[in-house]
Amino acid sequence: MNLAITGVSGYFGKKAVLALEEEPAVAHMLGLDVVSPGFFSAKLSFIPMDIRSPQMAQALRGGEISSVLHLAWVFNPIHSYRLMYDVNVNGTLNLLTACKQAGVKHIVFLGSTTCYGAHADNPEWLQEDRPLRGNWSFPYARHKVLAERLCDDFERANPHIALTRLRTCIVLGKNTDNFIKALILMKGPRHALVRGHNPDIQFLHEDNLATLLRLVLLKRPRGIYNAAPDDAMPIRQVADIAHNPVYKYPHWLVRPMFALLWYLRLVPAPASYLPFIMYRWTASNARIKRELGWRPLYSTREAVASLPGVAQGAQGNKKTG
Repeated sequence: MNLAITGVSGYFGKKAVLALEEEPAVAHMLGLDVVSPGFFSAKLSFIPMDIRSPQMAQALRGGEISSVLHLAWVFNPIHSYRLMYDVNVNGTLNLLTACKQAGVKHIVFLGSTTCYGAHADNPEWLQEDRPLRGNWSFPYARHKVLAERLCDDFERANPHIALTRLRTCIVLGKNTDNFIKALILMKGPRHALVRGHNPDIQFLHEDNLATLLRLVLLKRPRGIYNAAPDDAMPIRQVADIAHNPVYKYPHWLVRPMFALLWYLRLVPAPASYLPFIMYRWTASNARIKRELGWRPLYSTREAVASLPGVAQGAQGNKKTG
């Protein structure tokens, strides 16, 4: 297998390369990103390239790429919605088009369980056939839904190309660097929850993601799979495990407060993220375990406990149905 990895210099890209560098089935990895990777692998070559580049198909053909792992994404919220949309949505479209032109046989798209949306009427465990109701005001979730629609169109037009969609919950670990980690470890009054809301939440350990990426790249399954641990925990327990006191505010106060703090660049996420700490959006992993034989190595609690400076904490996580 000759594998191309978009966003290779990011954290997920590094985890993927390290998980695959000893795999005999992987002959070569082509890394594509706007910055050089800060790590080395004998199987990895690098081309500086934006996910939106018109030269993408040429790069894939030149590397004789058979499989593509699409990780290039603006995950952490930024203050330029236009740029975020251009990279996430237009970049995905550009890559899919390039894969078709270059004769790629398999694509892995890293989706998100945020595409289901955080809503008061969500079931306890979201299955892959649930409607995509990602909260439209939160750019990350909105872009994941739009990218899924692009994948729908691509699959219909290109049935000869295998497309694997992994809808992951938020990934945590000692090496992760995302806004969720920043929110969990944030100190003082900005470490906030909405009064009267304590939904269950899931986190996927970074090592769970690495083993899963390796599995789907080798098996090349077609279809959509939730990538989540076996358990979930009340969001209040996350603060308990982190030994980080949380402040509870009424919704009428916390929303404008977060909007102002976001405007002042004092919090890592906008107020449109609040539904995700108010309502449950936990996903079932039954399908991926049944069809692919994948088993998560770590629980939600262990993912939180793996963060720097956080010790093992609360017990009693709820298991998926």
